[in-house]
Amino acid sequence: MENQNPVKNSYAALWDEYKEVDTAIPLLNVIFRILDYYFLQICGHDGDSIHKLVLTDHRDRFVDIMTNGAEDLTKFHLAYAMLSYLGSHAAGMGDGLHYIDDCTDMEQYKAVFRLIFTALDQEQHYKMMMGEAQTREASEHE
Repeated sequence: MENQNPVKNSYAALWDEYKEVDTAIPLLNVIFRILDYYFLQICGHDGDSIHKLVLTDHRDRFVDIMTNGAEDLTKFHLAYAMLSYLGSHAAGMGDGLHYIDDCTDMEQYKAVFRLIFTALDQEQHYKMMMGEAQTREASEHE
């Protein structure tokens, strides 16, 4: 048996929704809300600093080099779209302007979302919220 608090805050509820959502538009909505709450409200970043830290300082993490030497910017564009919402949200412009509608691969959305946490040295928080840290600890104790 495990002792659990049945009352969750809205941030923890967002992560639960993230784990369960099965369509692209609701997934993006949850991603935007998590990024906004965690990086802007908790960590104190603003939209511009997030853009610089992720898209400039860690650009290489979001760009793959194809076999012909050309850059595949798919992850970069997804990260840009996710982070553009943060910069424009404060100005009331979160109207989907930066939504990439031809990319509906939810696993790719999730991979880029995780990569944002990694680029900002927050992968430990990501793992904790996803329950990955607990899973690893449990398997180490077996």
